[in-house]
Formats: sequence, C-alpha cells, structure tokens
Amino acid sequence: MWIYEFQNLDQFTHYVIRMCSPGPPTELEQIIVFAGLFWLFCECSSLVEDVNVKKDYEEQAFLCRDNLETVLLNIRFHISSNMDLVYAMSMAATYCLQISKISMAWMFICTAVHSAQTLGYHSAVPLQPESNEKKSQTTWLFWAIYSTERLLALRIGRSSTVRDQDITIPPVQASDNCDTYLRAVFPTWIKTAQIQGSLYDDLYSPGSLSKSEHSRVSRAYELAAEIKKVMDIETEVQRRFIEAWGPNRHRGPNSLIWKIDRVINLSTLTLVYRSIKPNVPGRSISDECLEVARAAMSELSTTLVLFSIEAKNSIGASLHVNWSLVQAPFVPFTTLFCHVIETSEASDLESLQDCIDSIESMVACVVDAAPKNYLRLFRALYDAAVRYLDARSKSDQTPGQTDLSAPWASENSMNATTMTQSSGIVPFTLPQFPQPDSGDYQQAPSSIVATSTLESQEQLSLGLFGAGVDPQSSNLGSWYYNHHQLMRMLDDM
Repeated sequence: MWIYEFQNLDQFTHYVIRMCSPGPPTELEQIIVFAGLFWLFCECSSLVEDVNVKKDYEEQAFLCRDNLETVLLNIRFHISSNMDLVYAMSMAATYCLQISKISMAWMFICTAVHSAQTLGYHSAVPLQPESNEKKSQTTWLFWAIYSTERLLALRIGRSSTVRDQDITIPPVQASDNCDTYLRAVFPTWIKTAQIQGSLYDDLYSPGSLSKSEHSRVSRAYELAAEIKKVMDIETEVQRRFIEAWGPNRHRGPNSLIWKIDRVINLSTLTLVYRSIKPNVPGRSISDECLEVARAAMSELSTTLVLFSIEAKNSIGASLHVNWSLVQAPFVPFTTLFCHVIETSEASDLESLQDCIDSIESMVACVVDAAPKNYLRLFRALYDAAVRYLDARSKSDQTPGQTDLSAPWASENSMNATTMTQSSGIVPFTLPQFPQPDSGDYQQAPSSIVATSTLESQEQLSLGLFGAGVDPQSSNLGSWYYNHHQLMRMLDDM
C-alpha cells in the first residue's frame, strides 16, 4: 500500500469515485486524489520493465503532481473540520516532506492534527455514534498523522502539538495475518513516534535541560532501550515477510523502506546517546554515541547506493531519498563532524566522505533540488573539517604558534564561519573555532577570542535556556540549537 493514511485500497477508491462523479470536486478531494494517484503512478513505474509503459506512468505522475501543487498553492485554510480535511492535510504534509518543504509540511500537519482532535479521533469515546469500521478507519488515520507530526516536531526542534496524555484510543496493533508490510510495521512506526516525542521533551527541551543530569541520563538509557526493542521487532517483521515472499519475488519499495527505517532508528539512537556526558574528560561525545553515529552513516551510505540503482528505474525512488534525508542523516553527520573538530582525529573523515559520495551518486540520478542542497551543505562541513585539521597540523609544526584546540572549541564546533563561506554557505551564529584565512594563518590572541566567544555563548545559552542551567546542559542545548540552525538553512536554499 503506497498511502499509509489509508487502511486499504477501497478507502482511497471511494475518493476517486467522488472525484469522477458529476459536479465539481472540492479542493480537499482534489488533494487526496492527485496526491494518491501521483504516488500510485510512481510506484507503478518502478514495477514495469517496458520502457514505453514506464514513460506513460511517469507522465501521468508528473501531471498529477502539477495539479496537486496548483491546488496546494490556492488552498483555503478556513475549512470546517471533517475527515476529508484530515486526509488532505496529512497527505499534503507527506508530499511536502518528500520534496523537503519542511515549513509547509509542518503547517499542513498541524492543521490535520487540530482537525482530528476537533473531530475526536484521539478519544476512545466518539463525539457521535459510529460503526466499528468507521472507528477503525479514524483510529488508523489519527495514528498516521500522529507519526508524521512527531517526526516533524523533532525535525524542527519543537514540542509536539499532540500530547500523549490526551490520547485515549489504543495504538494500532499488528496481527499475525497481516497481508502487507505496511500493516505489519505500522505499529513500530507509532512506537518510534512516541519515542521521538519523549526524546525532545525529556532530553532536549529547555525544561528538561534545567533538570539534573542524572535524571536525563537515566531517561536517555530508557529511550535507547526502547529504540533497540523497536529495531528488533522490525528485523523480525522483515525476516517473516522475506520468508513468505521467497527469494525471487520483487520487493519493490519495501527494500527501501527497510533501509530507511534502520537509518532513522540509528539516527534517533545517536541523538539519544548525544545527550549523555562521556566519562572521558575534555570530550563532549560518548563512545556509545560515536559507535551508533558511525553505524548510521555506514547504513545511510549503503542505502543511498541502493537508491541510486533504483532511481534509474523509478521516479518514486527520489521521493524515498528525500524522505530519508529529511529524517535521518543530519545528527550522525554533525556528530562525527563535531568529533573530528573536537579531537582533531581524522579517522571519521572517511565516513563523512563516503556519505557525500553516496549522495553525489544519488544527485546524478534525480532532478530534485533537495539532495543537491544536502550535498552542498555536507560538502561545506566536510571541507571545513579538512581545512581545520590542516590548519591544526600546520600550527603544531610551527614553533610558538598558538594552540588551536582552545578548551571552548570542542563545545561549539557547529559553525565553520569563514570556511563555510567559501562554499557558499552563510554561517548563522558565533565563530566557534579558529579558521585559517586564504593566505597565511593568523590568529587573534587566544585570551581575547576565548573570552569573547565564551561571553557570547553564555548570553546565547541564558537567552535560550534561562538561568540555573549547568554548563554541561548549556553546552548540550547550544549544540542542539546550532544543529537545528543548520537544518533551517536547508529550507532557505
């Protein structure tokens, strides 16, 4: 099933029939049908081998996409809450995610959430009598928008608009006779969404940063255990379906979904471990976090290679690429980048380069701008790390040169000011480690630079997290804030 908002094909077919019936279709019906047909034609194009048939599917997909974007540009948001609105806004958010329009996706999914709660889809007691079939449909739809909203909330660094305390319906449960992979794996997506909401609320929100480090660390290990349990369940589901399908059956997008799920889980696990203070003095990233980040980057590189192969035969592959890039790789990438800057160890540069090479191979196969934007930003960070290590190496070899590894550098290595400027990326906050000029490297006196940077960082932390936050929590919060500043840059490219 290519649309996870719907439980079955009949529910979507109902909207297609309404669209084709006499009389003008509503804006909401157009969004639902055009989005659904766009994804359907994309998937169909990946399953046929005849070149002419594939081309015809792609042309139909592009036509539906153009119509969908036209409707979205003119949609009115003052619409009474009903099921059509919830479906349309959820599907619009999913489409915007796939084309990396994060702000628009957030706007649409918030509208879907508000409408669903207004209609009581989150409540075990319906606002009006309804059949078991209707209740099953609205329950599935609610958990679908719940999963998308939690994903987006963590992506932009905000609290979820859906509070678990307000939900009284049970999560969707998988049965032993699930006929599709989506129905079997959907419960684990809901659990992942619950973890993502707890991750921000309990580890990275300003309120959580004001709590004791011990309580956050304990909660972090609890969340890590929950993520690992989800990964084990998904692995078992995959094994069961592979056995049922046999070795010769074409798995289509399911292979990509499996890879994406694992990358997302590893990326989420990296973010959890990033909140735990390491035992090694002078370090801000634990060995557990580094290990998972490296695994995530390796899995991502493998996944993108698979995407690049699939993209040659399917326009739908680029949608899966954008979906995975939006959710997954940035935390592991910036974690390894910060580790390189902090320790001056070049061993992780290879992982960063492999990721860049994989995205570059993907860019050659797609026309979407999103992978190109990620490639541009990742390359800028990689080049900044290489130039920093080169400058550090030269300073170590030059007698009397001021040490580049100032104690404040490791805590604020997200901004590569001058270096990223040379790649066309505009930096966003403070200069956070010394940078070489285009000519001979000249550094301001370390006492002046360190004092200025520390004072500015303290002012930033005070404004973001308030007074009473310990230095470790302040540094963690600043890293998380700067991380999302980089993410926001992608929306402006």
